[in-house]
Amino acid sequence: MNRVKIRFLLMSLFLTPAVLFTGCFCGYHGGSYCDIYSWDPYCSGGQTNPPQTQNDCFRDAHCPMGQVCLARRCTVDPNAPAECRRNTHCAPNESCVEGSCRPNCTTAKDCSLDRPCDCRDGICYPNGGTKPAPTDPPKPQCSADKDCTTGKICLSGTCAEGCRADAECPRGQVCSQNQCRQGCNTDNDCSNGQLCIQGGCKTDACKTDADCKLGTICKTAGTPCAEGCRRDADCADGKICASGVCKERLPSCASDKECKLGQICVSSQCVDGCKSTNDCPRGQACTNGKCAATQCTRDADCGTGKICEAGTCKTGCRRNEDCGSSQVCENTQCKTAPCTSDAACGAGQYCDAGTCKAGCTSDAACGAGKYCDATTKSCKEGCTSDAACGAGKYCDAATKSCKSGCSSDAGCQSGQVCRQNACVKSCRASCECPTGQVCGQDSVCAEAPKNEPKLACKADCDCPSGVKCGSDGFCQTAP
Repeated sequence: MNRVKIRFLLMSLFLTPAVLFTGCFCGYHGGSYCDIYSWDPYCSGGQTNPPQTQNDCFRDAHCPMGQVCLARRCTVDPNAPAECRRNTHCAPNESCVEGSCRPNCTTAKDCSLDRPCDCRDGICYPNGGTKPAPTDPPKPQCSADKDCTTGKICLSGTCAEGCRADAECPRGQVCSQNQCRQGCNTDNDCSNGQLCIQGGCKTDACKTDADCKLGTICKTAGTPCAEGCRRDADCADGKICASGVCKERLPSCASDKECKLGQICVSSQCVDGCKSTNDCPRGQACTNGKCAATQCTRDADCGTGKICEAGTCKTGCRRNEDCGSSQVCENTQCKTAPCTSDAACGAGQYCDAGTCKAGCTSDAACGAGKYCDATTKSCKEGCTSDAACGAGKYCDAATKSCKSGCSSDAGCQSGQVCRQNACVKSCRASCECPTGQVCGQDSVCAEAPKNEPKLACKADCDCPSGVKCGSDGFCQTAP
């Protein structure tokens, strides 16, 4: 066996394990062989020594911020896709910095990179790296209405009281600039019998002649209907409108006006037909020479459970109150509600317009030591009544907190009365008081008035303790 074969055999024995276990092949000349540095394979000897400077690397983590490891050299790779765009794209213990996920840290010892690194502002940076600008904007309070508590909506990332649609407001109110305000946009926003006039719901008022009964017209919008007419359709059957007044119709005709509604004058005779809508009764229109009915002009023209859509009455709703007790109005249709009372919802929830929502409607739902805030419909620490505070305490209405003392005589023991939130001994007569004191009108013992040298009395008990009532009707001065 010649020297070349012997050399090849020896090199194979050394190369084969490295190739199998590291995946690197360094050739058969140049004095290189496969080795491992920081768990990365590399060829030793020649120009392939382990990384010695900040620009040498085996993987991206060896490079400064904003660089990647290409051909074992740290360099900028503008075509490389960003590993992340915000912190949520990284692992829980990492942050997104200039498109790369970097470990979080408290000190440099927390960094697990294979080369020296620094911990700056809670982020691991290889030596030579620079702190980038923050990648995440301040987190908003909300992104959708569902992120807010009951009765609030998400406006510009902040939860605030408001509304999104008129249907969320009571009748007589509309949603304007995300707030429920008194007013209306259409007649359907008002109660039956009311009309929407200049943004407000009004009763006994009209907007057009169609809002008035036969024989009356709407002379001024927003005012009650007045007697009169503009056309025959404004008058009762058998009458015509002449000079703004409804008059009896003549038996024969010389013009269409002399015929009843739904008829026109042909050859001096009234026959069924029309030339315009003015020839038809109210609620009808002239189509192809015949009077045809239009079903409705607003919801009030339809029966219960129906709404007016494009002149036709259809089954539907405008608000939850238009549906049954166990239904809610969604997209003009009544649908079965998830709940009809608070009892149908779980703990910590209440039923609002057929939907279970987090919160409360009564103190009983909050437990001991808490009360239900009617404004936010949430449980808060405190009280609203003395019963929630226990014996010897009362509920301060101003602070909604329990304090030692009383708020009424009922909070005191027998023989005591409540004065200025404190229980004191009560009296029925001055003889029950200590010497020198009298029983005042508030049933509490107090020092006898000094500006009254004589106290009127009817019996000894009307006088201070130890003093008798004299025959002159005054307490005797002590000897």
